[in-house]
Amino acid sequence: MTTKNERLLVEQLNELRRLYDYISGSMDKLRAKSLALLAGEVAIVSFLFSINNTDDQREIIISFSDVIFLGVGVLLLVIAFLYFLWLLKPVDWEHPPETSELIESEKHFKSDATLFQERLVQHYLKAIPDCNKKLGRRSSRFVEAVYFLAIGVFIVAVLKYGNGGLTL
Repeated sequence: MTTKNERLLVEQLNELRRLYDYISGSMDKLRAKSLALLAGEVAIVSFLFSINNTDDQREIIISFSDVIFLGVGVLLLVIAFLYFLWLLKPVDWEHPPETSELIESEKHFKSDATLFQERLVQHYLKAIPDCNKKLGRRSSRFVEAVYFLAIGVFIVAVLKYGNGGLTL
């Protein structure tokens, strides 16, 4: 028969486990979105910088401002690309149950399930803020990368297709 304290401990552990799984799943989704946007960026950039085979060979005057804007657009695209690559990099993730304690759990916890659950709760309480901080940092970088990508594509597209079309 379990006591009220043991039931409360089990419920607390279940809630912490759900929160940890949610944060971990959010990181996985963020990495998947980064990979998709990275592939999309490569496709968009190859489309924007493709050579137009037109018979209309008109003389195009490239101004200094066009070169500056093109440089800014390309720089933003490169920064977005590097951010997306950084987001795909593996993260030093905290995992609540320490392997050393799980190998010989009877030795570490003297066959006391309550002591084991209390230790797991402490591990989760330590790991969740650390993992959440890492997720938050990467989420803000993801948003910045999306902005850089959108602005860079807009600049290059306007230079290529707007105002007479800049030949890239």
